[in-house]
Amino acid sequence: MSVLKFTEEANNLILNSVQKIESDIKNVYSKQRFDEKIFKIFLSDVEHTMKFFAAQLAKARGAKIVEERDVKALFKKFWFELLRKRKTFLVYEYGVRRDLHFIRAAAKSSKTFRVLDVGCGWGRASRWFCEFLGVETEVVAVDLDILSLKYGKSLNNNFSFLRAHMSYLPFKSETFDITLSSNSFHEVESENRDRTLKEWAFCLRHSGLLYIIDSFARSHMSKWIQMLLHVIFPKMEVHPYPMEVEKCLQFSHFKVIRKSRFDFPIFTLNSFHSYIACKQATDKMIEGREN
Repeated sequence: MSVLKFTEEANNLILNSVQKIESDIKNVYSKQRFDEKIFKIFLSDVEHTMKFFAAQLAKARGAKIVEERDVKALFKKFWFELLRKRKTFLVYEYGVRRDLHFIRAAAKSSKTFRVLDVGCGWGRASRWFCEFLGVETEVVAVDLDILSLKYGKSLNNNFSFLRAHMSYLPFKSETFDITLSSNSFHEVESENRDRTLKEWAFCLRHSGLLYIIDSFARSHMSKWIQMLLHVIFPKMEVHPYPMEVEKCLQFSHFKVIRKSRFDFPIFTLNSFHSYIACKQATDKMIEGREN
């Protein structure tokens, strides 16, 4: 199955929404200087994220073409995510950009960086990496969702997209320089986190870097609320508390060398955190996959 096509009306609805977000950001932050390159990439991300979710909705109703009603359904379903795009942009501008500059300085490779994007979606995060590392980059992106992989391949012909579970990877040891997990680690079941991190470590070369950026429970109370809501609404995700993530990293032989927190408004249950960790050399590392 090829990636779904869009009617002109559906495409125009998305473009108009992107232009509105662009205008809103410029108006709100008119007195602040921000990186135009990041702004351009960010708007492109917004556009393709909308198109991807609209394609999902069209596919769910058995359609082969994304119509205007699918885009309107997208706006209705994801209204809160669209509402907070201005805040999201600040996360990219002031947080992610600094993380990527740090990674570029800390990462060591010969001529080409080999990047593994786990839970890649359509490859949004990998596009950022390629823009900012400033060197030749080979990207292998893995996900289970077929539509995500197809949409990603249509945008990034130079990436290798592979259908695989991010906790059970089909790669040899020390294959990659950097492993990237963007908005995917919270999806790993609590009982499987240690094993998953050991799997990622197994695929990283000695002193390779792991970059996790995700939303985690703002406090113990917010996680408790999520657990309660999950009982009532099973589709409600329960995000781990940052301390849980840090303990898992340490247990899996990663040393955190940089961590950041990017707050959304205080009434939300989660806040964004990022971790840059370095793989530690141990004799037990090769055992990670078997254990």
